[in-house]
Amino acid sequence: MYIKRFLTGIAAGLIVVGVTATSVAAARAPKPPMQISFDCANYYVVKGDSATINVIRTASHGPASVTFATSSVSAIPGTDYTEVSTTVDFKSGQTLVTVSVPTFANSVGEPTVKLTLSAPSRRWSLGDVSTATLTLQDTPPPSAPTNLTANVVNGSGVPYVSLSWTAATGSLDHYTVLSSEVSGGPYSFLGSATSTSYDVTPVPSVTTYFVVEAVSGTGATSDYSNEASVVPPVIGHGLYWAVFNTGIIGAANPDGTGVTTVAAGPTGAFGVAVDASHLYWAVDASSGGGAIMEADLNGANSHALISGLNNPYGVAVDASHIYWTSYGDNTIMRADLSGSNVTTLVSSTWEPAAIAVDASHIYWVDTADSWIWMSNLDGSGAQHIVATDPYPFAIAVGASGIYWAVTGSNSGTDGAIWTAGLDGSSPTTLVASQAHPDGIAVDASHVYWANANTGSILSANLNGSGVTTLVSDQGMVAGVAVSQ
Repeated sequence: MYIKRFLTGIAAGLIVVGVTATSVAAARAPKPPMQISFDCANYYVVKGDSATINVIRTASHGPASVTFATSSVSAIPGTDYTEVSTTVDFKSGQTLVTVSVPTFANSVGEPTVKLTLSAPSRRWSLGDVSTATLTLQDTPPPSAPTNLTANVVNGSGVPYVSLSWTAATGSLDHYTVLSSEVSGGPYSFLGSATSTSYDVTPVPSVTTYFVVEAVSGTGATSDYSNEASVVPPVIGHGLYWAVFNTGIIGAANPDGTGVTTVAAGPTGAFGVAVDASHLYWAVDASSGGGAIMEADLNGANSHALISGLNNPYGVAVDASHIYWTSYGDNTIMRADLSGSNVTTLVSSTWEPAAIAVDASHIYWVDTADSWIWMSNLDGSGAQHIVATDPYPFAIAVGASGIYWAVTGSNSGTDGAIWTAGLDGSSPTTLVASQAHPDGIAVDASHVYWANANTGSILSANLNGSGVTTLVSDQGMVAGVAVSQ
């Protein structure tokens, strides 16, 4: 037997009010209205089954009663359904009582029956849903869609919400997509789809919750799918990361919400940097096939700013220049923000990986000799400042110190996040037991890093406390930046 019930905002509100009164009774909250009603306004039943109708009340103390009756709209009593007229009795503690309405399998069309509540017992009144409609159908409505997901995706610089779900089964004509700014609804109609996907453009400006229902050719609707939600990204004011194995550049708010893809370039995406207006990242390729890519902060206008590079890894940017490491040539390089005036600043630095800059210095990690290096912005005065554990691979600079990641073994969790003064003094382990951290960034309050083996981006306070996973399942993340 199948019976579909549509919860109205009113009915849902009645239930919530009852729960609230129970939970705050000690605070002498106002008593809820003592009302009896149906739990929805529309019911559906397959012909030949008995429809189960729910009668609910807003409080459970003491007994209560109400009269339930059926009457014809288009259904014929004795041919399509059996008339029911009965008293619904609530015992003390009960908030729901069911009534069955038998139907006949040989009825024609989709006849309807009116359901009515009347004559509530003393001190009780009727709720807003005191009448309802029962529709008799030949076949069950479709099953509910499942596995609904909602993701923010970038489309040529215009982010949108991509909804997808697993198809319903049974008689199906289309899907209805609904949304709400409140988890659990009430939901409003958003659009229809004939496939198992739907795009919402543009991304809503507030957190939004979505559900999908399946609709048959006769208009019968399934139950709702699971609920999926999105938090809008704040492009230009959060995290960015590069995914090496896919070439994707991802973004999210600093707390990890609003995850979106802002660009999809060549595979081999490595270091990533951001300034007030643009996003930069390295595409790791040897024999002159590498490049420094540039795009607007929302991913629009993506292009190769500088081409013909040999294994560029790390990228950093300041107000006038972009800096990068050439792992293939063992050099530190620089160019104007326009991509012109490409210059080699430091040569023969063994195997430079990530790079960072502040107002006066360049910092980089050398994987061959496990040193942290520093030079002036023009490349002069290059020197070791910290000897570190083997295979440092990412570096960031903050107002009071440098931060770097030691990757550890390729498949283990023996990587770590370190910090030291700007001159390399007092090196300290901040966070241990990390799964191959390959990117790191820092702002005024937090340090952020990517664990390539788990595809996760994490954060911690600047003293290493409060470690939190912000974003998961991102693939082989190899660079992280945070807008200031």
